[in-house]
Amino acid sequence: MAAPRLLPPEPRLFVDRVDEFVALDQALGDALERGVPLLAVRTGLPGVGKTTLAVKWAYHVRDRFPDGQLYYELGGSVEPGPVPASDVLRDILVQLGVDEERVPHHEHERAAVVRSLTADKRILLVLDDAFSAAQVMALLPSSPTCAVVVTSRKWLDDPAWAYVDRAVLEPLAAEFATELLNEASGLDLGAEEAAVKRLVSACAGLPLALEVVAGQLRRPRRRIADVVEAVLAGKGAVASIETVLDVAYRDLAPQLAQAYRRLALHPGPDFGVPVAAAMLGVPPREGRAQLDELVDVNLLSPVGTDRYRFHPLVAAHARDWSAAGSTVAECDEVRGRVVAWYVDRAISLARSLSQRWWTDFERFERVDPAFGGPDAAALARRGFQAEHLNLLAALLQADDEKKHADVLALGDALWPWLYNTDRSVDLDLVQRRAVGAAEALGDRVAVMRMRNQFGSAFEMRGELAEAKHEFRTSLEIARELQHVLGQQSNLEWLGILLEQEGELRRALEHLEASADAARQIEDPVQRARAMALGAMHTGRVLVKVGHFTEAIPLSQNAMAYFTEHSDDVNKARCLDLLGRAELGLGRPAVARLLAEQAVEVSAESGPLSLHIAALRTLADVEDACGDEVAATLHRAQAAELS
Repeated sequence: MAAPRLLPPEPRLFVDRVDEFVALDQALGDALERGVPLLAVRTGLPGVGKTTLAVKWAYHVRDRFPDGQLYYELGGSVEPGPVPASDVLRDILVQLGVDEERVPHHEHERAAVVRSLTADKRILLVLDDAFSAAQVMALLPSSPTCAVVVTSRKWLDDPAWAYVDRAVLEPLAAEFATELLNEASGLDLGAEEAAVKRLVSACAGLPLALEVVAGQLRRPRRRIADVVEAVLAGKGAVASIETVLDVAYRDLAPQLAQAYRRLALHPGPDFGVPVAAAMLGVPPREGRAQLDELVDVNLLSPVGTDRYRFHPLVAAHARDWSAAGSTVAECDEVRGRVVAWYVDRAISLARSLSQRWWTDFERFERVDPAFGGPDAAALARRGFQAEHLNLLAALLQADDEKKHADVLALGDALWPWLYNTDRSVDLDLVQRRAVGAAEALGDRVAVMRMRNQFGSAFEMRGELAEAKHEFRTSLEIARELQHVLGQQSNLEWLGILLEQEGELRRALEHLEASADAARQIEDPVQRARAMALGAMHTGRVLVKVGHFTEAIPLSQNAMAYFTEHSDDVNKARCLDLLGRAELGLGRPAVARLLAEQAVEVSAESGPLSLHIAALRTLADVEDACGDEVAATLHRAQAAELS
């Protein structure tokens, strides 16, 4: 009897997957060395190409399995449901030469005969779309020279498996997605680069979607622009994948289906357990369990440690079900929870990062700082970095929903991190909306504050005329309201702008007026911070006019304050300033120590612009020390970063 050859036709369309082939080859070699049959399980999103990979690799290694290559669809994600393992075992036995009338009746008996017949055989078994580990377990051969490749949308595991190689198949990178689209369509799409990019992006790297799109492109009189419109409207490839996703969704337990719908309302690209739990209305431990269940069925993907995301096509599907399967009131409630969570998170991080004053003082005081101790600021910066895009997305959602108080709070909370990390584009986006929210609320103090912060966005980009307009407008409001803090801050900013314009005498006048206002601030915490900032800025201008001796004590006092309050960004600014002052006084050895500290601190905590400035100061100091090699090296580093 000839060995069975049941593999489906070799896939015609196949791009990339080099790493995946290598991994399967390596797994096969490892299994042979261990003396156990290979069990390779590949999971991934619907349409990601699991079956294609398994079949293509089976053809790649089929000559190593002369006793048979078997292939079975196990029906794990399609109607009418999973194929019973007993039915598959019956067919395997028939393929291996057992008379149908002699096939045992019970599943465990059939499995035992399969293990007996495959002993010492070299057989390759491809099990496509498995439903569960138990379904697979019943089908496994016993010979160490056999190999089994399983595909599933679920993460399969069984403690009885002696050796298993698992991996999640990821979508194609844009380069290979484009290659697949070109090959599948059989068309020369080189002249339609922009449209192709839109199609590839809409299909999100899923081969199934790309192949469906290619089929649409091949239709007579079908323009690529029409296909783009259809796909983006959900009438093409997306619609075909939705059929597959619908099956997976309907298979979810009610609570998990609700979680799927609710998580689709998350505004940003990925999320952690705490915000997910808030959206689901459950404790974090229960929220994590539901997230992991969605991961197990490949409707959600883990990203790093304790973070998750939807694949774009899955996210679109989940949003559709959210609209169809949830009430408007439920959706509004979930959206409200997610914005509230991000507002509180931003406030808690901001309070760990800065001692500055807040517009809505009472709201900020209700939220505890996220971190304490000497590392609080560094941990807060990492927290902002982790949630950066989500915080912006939450702000945009709040703005769309006219939740002006939330927009205002986010504008306040995000400012210290955005400004001190040189994120001028994001700062502009946030503060424009914060100004609008303040005006919509009719809150003059908030308008004053947000225009002040909006001015800093212009200053960061070097648009000094626009910055000056915002600071002057804010100053007028502060004087109208007799708001001392507002007057102090705006006078200080106007002094900084004059410094940048080279008007150093007028800059010192504005900074002195700001210092006078700072002395009148009633709150001792805010008064001390304002005095420290003013001393630093005044010291910097004094260095520029050559008054080094006057600049040093001001800068030292400011640095002492910032060191005590773990404000490493402004500490680095003071170190850089002191280095230049000492250099001006002809003390290059002392200047070098200070400049080296400025470089070190700014590298860890400061914005890139500050680190570049510190490197240039160090290079100047090294020139004065006669170390031309070190000076050249640090100037080159600064130039490379610029």
